Amino acid sequence: NLTKKKKYLIILGLIFGFSILFNTKFNYFQDSYYRNLETDNRQKLKRPAYWEINQINIDDTDPTKNWAITEATFGWCSGSGTEGDPYIIENVIINGSNSGNCIYIGYSSEFFIIRNCTVFNSGYGYDGIYLNYVDNGKIINNNCSFNGDHGIFLQGGGNSNIVSNNTVLNNRRAGIDLESFYDYCIISGNIISDNGQDGIILRQDCDNNTIQDNIIYNSGYHGIMLQGGSDNNIVKENLVSSSLYGIRVYGNSNYNKIEKNTISNSYSNGMHIEESQSNIVKNNIIEENLGSGASIDENSFSNFIYLNGFFNNNVNAEDNGINNQWDNGTFGNYWDDYSGVDANDDGIGDTPYNISGSTGSQDNFPIFEFPDKVPPVITINTPKVNQVIGFNAPEFNITIKDHSLINTTWYTIDGGTTNYTFSGYTGTINQTAWDNEGTEVIILRFYANDSFGNIGSKDVIIWKDLVAPKIIIISPIPGETFGNTPPDFNISIIEDDLVVSTWYNIESIAGTFPFSGFTGNIHQDAWTDAPEGDITIIFHAIDRAGNIGPKIVTVIKSIPAPPAIPGYNVFLLIIAISVLSVIIMRKQKH
Repeated sequence: NLTKKKKYLIILGLIFGFSILFNTKFNYFQDSYYRNLETDNRQKLKRPAYWEINQINIDDTDPTKNWAITEATFGWCSGSGTEGDPYIIENVIINGSNSGNCIYIGYSSEFFIIRNCTVFNSGYGYDGIYLNYVDNGKIINNNCSFNGDHGIFLQGGGNSNIVSNNTVLNNRRAGIDLESFYDYCIISGNIISDNGQDGIILRQDCDNNTIQDNIIYNSGYHGIMLQGGSDNNIVKENLVSSSLYGIRVYGNSNYNKIEKNTISNSYSNGMHIEESQSNIVKNNIIEENLGSGASIDENSFSNFIYLNGFFNNNVNAEDNGINNQWDNGTFGNYWDDYSGVDANDDGIGDTPYNISGSTGSQDNFPIFEFPDKVPPVITINTPKVNQVIGFNAPEFNITIKDHSLINTTWYTIDGGTTNYTFSGYTGTINQTAWDNEGTEVIILRFYANDSFGNIGSKDVIIWKDLVAPKIIIISPIPGETFGNTPPDFNISIIEDDLVVSTWYNIESIAGTFPFSGFTGNIHQDAWTDAPEGDITIIFHAIDRAGNIGPKIVTVIKSIPAPPAIPGYNVFLLIIAISVLSVIIMRKQKH
């Protein structure tokens, strides 16, 4: 009976011990889970309200998908569709998952706004935002990048749409495309870079539109393209750089005004007119293009080109057309390779400037001292376009070309609200101003003022990245127990930019352990050296701006006791019986 009681006590003790151990480990896991969840929720609370959703599909001809049904069903849509109370879609993040358009609006004349949204990864042949037969839409302050066709596509005909202040990068075809009878639209203030074909294109009878104050870099074909009977458009005050063609007017596109643009570093022609007539090109800076600064083909006629400044082009101008005018009867253009003189000092060269090409065109009134009318030309050497910069304000290096003395130089990083003057051509951006700016895209704009009062400016798009990579540890899970064999790990990393390095360390062990990819196993020697108990593993990822995102997970190292030696208990029992027998025998003798 005594033996049975002992057995029961031993069993109850084991059950009680395991219960305590299980509750301890479960509570540890539960506490760790809720701590991590609370941290993630606090991070989300710091951001504005947003939705991460699948594609949006609104078709006002379909009673199950129209604006009214959408507004009544989904929290990310509000408004009533009037001019004073438009429908609004905002703060939406859509990963197109490589299939379909991210946002589609069709056959709508309601007033609506799409703003502060991020759309990316639409399928091949699909768009970030696609408007089909739409009037009265406003697409404002969105990021439409890395899509399978266009960033923003308006097709089928429509009027009075606005596409403004969007970031449109790295789309397979055009950044912004208006096709087929889109009229009286405004495309302004957008940052458009590294798109596979065109930065902005108007095609197939898109008339009376305005393309203004956009920054367009590194387009595969054209910075800006007017094509297929697109007439009476205004293209002004844009910065177009580093495309195959800067601005191209093509295919019976007539009566357009191209003015006050800076067109530079095209791999072919800066300004190109083809099969078109009666376009006006004036007050533009056309510089450093590898082909012609401005060219006109043999099927174009009656175009006017005057009051432009041509600098450092391979060939400043070429005219193979009919009756194209390179002056307005009073003023022509400034040519940096003009070899004539101005004997009477009236600011106009005494001899014509000969235009290259088959027609023998001339600028009869070449501007001799154009520096009093042309602003300084600024080249930004550093920072580079799309350079990623972290907490420390960037250094800059610029050069300035002008035919007169430079009086003042300054820069702004907040759209001109605050200006910072500097001397020389190098320096560092004001750290306080840099700290006051948010993350993502920043336009750094430099200015120079010459002795004639002309102000020149030059922009560079840079990225301020203060957000560290976010690491998600899939395995091991907090509180998981391991013995002599170290745990495998599986992580994912969320980062808007590029992750350049990843590593982990064990809190109680010296040294770091780099790894590549997202899976691996903890180093055996380090695990062996770690003491038993709670082991904290810290994963790290660093991006190009130097931001480091750590994430910790605490697991348990527990080495099991060695197994009992076979026969050991039997051996002890035999000894106990022998001792007991000896005692009994001695008692019997006495």
